[in-house]
Amino acid sequence: MPDFQLFPLDVNNEFHLKLTYSIHKERYRFKNININNSICPTYQTHVDYLKTKPYYCFYVVSFGNIFFAMQYVTYNNVYAAYCKTSRLKRISKKYYSYLNNRSSIFCQRPFQMMLDLHPELVNLKAEVNIKNRISLSSAKNIGFKELYTVLSFNKNEK
Repeated sequence: MPDFQLFPLDVNNEFHLKLTYSIHKERYRFKNININNSICPTYQTHVDYLKTKPYYCFYVVSFGNIFFAMQYVTYNNVYAAYCKTSRLKRISKKYYSYLNNRSSIFCQRPFQMMLDLHPELVNLKAEVNIKNRISLSSAKNIGFKELYTVLSFNKNEK
């Protein structure tokens, strides 16, 4: 049976860059995304940003030979993980009997693998849009606890 694997992001690997961009781009399709920018960057802007090495650690995640996610920790100890929906569905369909009633394994196992690689990571945060139930549930399944709610105000959105 296949298992999860973590691959450090290689900014010289076209496959890694295209996968992370496609995951990033997919996030803009949804209303309740966890993202600060409202406009999706171009592929080149995405690549240029990743080349500045803005993350403490960044991994591309696979299950067997299907690469489906990325996860990272910022230098401010903020954890984030995102999946490519179509690839996650392919894994779920192909390994349904193995994964039955264990969908949380897609969050928990890669997260734990990252912690095993980085034992110095002991106090992490996950910034989640409260309307994004999937992200909120995933963070809680990993073990994140709700600390407080942050509200925003924009007078142009009254």
